[in-house]
Amino acid sequence: MLLKIYPHRTLTTNLIQLVLINGEQLTELMIEHNLGVSTKQVYELKALDTDYFLEY
Repeated sequence: MLLKIYPHRTLTTNLIQLVLINGEQLTELMIEHNLGVSTKQVYELKALDTDYFLEY
């Protein structure tokens, strides 16, 4: 995930730099860092084990 940083929307002082982001970027960061979100369902992904069939 890449943050879109707009130079004209970056505020800087002597102590901190504040970067403004849009709602989509905020949502991506919340999901990435598990902040204010919860897992509803987990899917199991299966792969075919070709070695299993070599034994027969």
